[in-house]
This record gives sequence, C-alpha cells and structure tokens, in this order.
Amino acid sequence: MSFVAIAVGGAAVSAGTGLYQAISGGIKQHKATKALENLQTPTATPSKAINDYYQEALSRYGASPYQSRLYQMQKQNIENNQATSLNAATDRRGGLASVGAINAQTNNALQGAGVAAENQNAQRFGQLGQAAGQKNANDQYVFGINKMLPYQKTAQLLSGKAAAGGQELNAGLQNVVGGAQSAAEMGIAKKYAPIK
Repeated sequence: MSFVAIAVGGAAVSAGTGLYQAISGGIKQHKATKALENLQTPTATPSKAINDYYQEALSRYGASPYQSRLYQMQKQNIENNQATSLNAATDRRGGLASVGAINAQTNNALQGAGVAAENQNAQRFGQLGQAAGQKNANDQYVFGINKMLPYQKTAQLLSGKAAAGGQELNAGLQNVVGGAQSAAEMGIAKKYAPIK
C-alpha cells in the first residue's frame, strides 16, 4: 500500500468522522431549539386585592367631603343643638337677644365640621396615593412577567440561532478549504510518487 493510498484513506476517515459530528450536532441543536421555542413563559395576573384597594380608595376620595357621614352627622348634631338653644331662649326673658349668639355658635361649629370633613378627605387622598403606588408596582410586575420575559426569551433564542448558523457556516467553509487543500496535496503527491 502506498503512502498516497494511506493518506487518502485517512482523509476519508477524517471526513466521515467530521460528517457524523456535523449531523449529530445539527440534530442536537435542532431539538434544543425546538424545545426552547415551545417552552412556555410563565404569566401573571394583576393582584385583585391591590386593584380592589385602589378602586375603593379612588371612589372614597372622589366623594364630596360635605356628603360624608362625618360631616352629615356633625351638621345634624349642630342643628339639633341650635334648635334646643333657640327653644330654651324663648322660655327666658330676652330670648331674642341670644339668637345672634346661637347662630354664631352654629356657624362656627359648621365650619369646624367642614374642616374635619376636608381633613378626612385629605387622609383619603393619602390612601389613594398609597393605593396608586401599589397598583403601579403590581402593573410593572405583571408587565415584566407577561411581556418582557417572552421578549427576552425570543431575543435570546434568535441570537443563539444566529450564532449557531454563523459557526456552521465557518465550519463548512473551513471544511471546503481543507478538502481542496487535501485534494491538491494528494494530486501533488501522486504526481511525484514513484510508480510501483
């Protein structure tokens, strides 16, 4: 057996091994890519408790402070006190003279009730701000799970496919160049090999 025949046999074995590796690697890559494409991304739903809290805080803040139970109850108590005071003033001498003082006390008490109602509304506004902050954090969480994770998965998958395609292209070009170089070397060796 000549040197050229041995070299050709070795090149054939090497090429066959490379071909097997390429096919095996391609099958494994294809299976992994399909598994990644079919991989389900977890999803999330907005928190019902946070959404309910936000809606309740919004509706409480939207109500007029002068329609609140606190204001209405204080107003009713003030008006009852006024009526009682006016009734008592008519039983005494000089009752008409005290009407102005009774009205002034009633107006002052109603202003105090209005201030209390507006303070209560300011507290509701603070609760609305807290609820809005919690709702925003929950919305960002849901967006991250439902939108960003699938996007990142797809981007990574496409990047991996592109990198694998580039590697396969480079390997194929190297094999073509290597095969051409081997063929040229075999041709030169055959030309200069002694005839037996």
